[in-house]
Amino acid sequence: MSAHSWQRRRRTALLLAIASLLVGALACASDVLAAFGLVSTQREFGPGLNKLEWNPKDGFKYSPRKTMSNRFRGIATARLIEQTITRYYPSRITPKSKPFSVNFLVDDCPHTKCSNKMFRRSCHVNAWEPIFAFGSSPKDPTIFPTMHSATLLTLKDCFNPSQTLGNTSFVVTEDMEPTCRFLQYPKTVDNMPNCDATAKGSATSGACRYYGLFNLDAMPNKEDYEWDNLITKGIWRGSDYPYLTGSWSHSKHDGAEFVARIAASHRRGPDHVNATMEAMLKSGAMGPRMRAVVMSRLHPETLDAKFFNWGQHHRGGPRELVDVKHIELDGFAKYKYQLDLGGGGGTTWSGVLPKLSMPGVLFHHETPMKDSYFDLLKPYVHYLPLDENLKNYDTLVTWVESHPEEAKKIAETSSEWIREFRKPANLLRHNYEVLAKPLAKALDPSGKLQPVPFEKAHHGLKL
Repeated sequence: MSAHSWQRRRRTALLLAIASLLVGALACASDVLAAFGLVSTQREFGPGLNKLEWNPKDGFKYSPRKTMSNRFRGIATARLIEQTITRYYPSRITPKSKPFSVNFLVDDCPHTKCSNKMFRRSCHVNAWEPIFAFGSSPKDPTIFPTMHSATLLTLKDCFNPSQTLGNTSFVVTEDMEPTCRFLQYPKTVDNMPNCDATAKGSATSGACRYYGLFNLDAMPNKEDYEWDNLITKGIWRGSDYPYLTGSWSHSKHDGAEFVARIAASHRRGPDHVNATMEAMLKSGAMGPRMRAVVMSRLHPETLDAKFFNWGQHHRGGPRELVDVKHIELDGFAKYKYQLDLGGGGGTTWSGVLPKLSMPGVLFHHETPMKDSYFDLLKPYVHYLPLDENLKNYDTLVTWVESHPEEAKKIAETSSEWIREFRKPANLLRHNYEVLAKPLAKALDPSGKLQPVPFEKAHHGLKL
């Protein structure tokens, strides 16, 4: 072999090696960028990302974003993160410790251009720092690999972190009751008459929320809530929100346009009203809540779903779409099929939990999003899975009626689950699993740092 030929082959081999390295580098570009610190999680994600910072001189510091609509959520969440770190990672906040920061979200769901497939290619999501979502987050972990579904915000006040985490001398017992109203069993029935549309100064958000779990002991006619006496219909009431707000591909507008079209069709007669709604169901433009309301109007024998909005939204809509009278838990509990339907974040946040306590069975809305506790609930054990577009609703109804004992067992299992989960000791365990443990990577990227064992941090409790 000539020297010239040998040199040419050597150059070719070298070029192939370089090309191979480049291909490998491009395949894991996120890792390369992360290694050189070239990815800015804050810049790529956008203005919805919050940051809690700590340094030895100033301690914890959180500055709510000036444009942040959820300012109070941010302050409360930063406080929970601070209390969790202080309780379980005391060795990380000593005078000699290095500064750190924790990224977190408090929106209904992640609001970032990177959730849209068109823009995702420019987002190096694998190289992002850990992000803790205290609202809803994607079920698919490949969308945002560094995102953790942290303790759902509405659960925070139920285990009183200021005491259970912030006060080391405070003793948490297994039988302790939650400190929030919506996870308590009310001893009396409150139908909230001031919440009805006909009441003066009615329908404020705080006055109309459903408080408390279903308590059979508080019901005067207990036989109404026996399985065989339940009304064989689905029940849903709620506000008309856009579905999956932000840049998600599954996003839907609220029902205002559809309500207006249905109202206009009334002028052309009942047949035209039905035809208009049938056409709506065939399209994919409606969100799940509007779809349920239309399904109810067309098939009232199997579903009772109407909007009940706080404020005046849709008050002028057709009567068959909008309810003007508030229904409390004693009314809801008489129905055999309980529906939760995703809203702005793709879930209902606290809306699922009260329905798990009902004597009927939950038709749980399966969407691309989840809340922190969803992984603890299993289909056909705690609920029946309702498709995102509700198309299997009739199938689920048929299954319940043909499998009454299995359906009744699911309802009983879900009621027992929420009875235990709601207790502060179990909410503390949940916070430890979904927030405290994952925080280790944010506090120490090397992976060496571990939280104080739960049993050591809370004497008398086991994980």
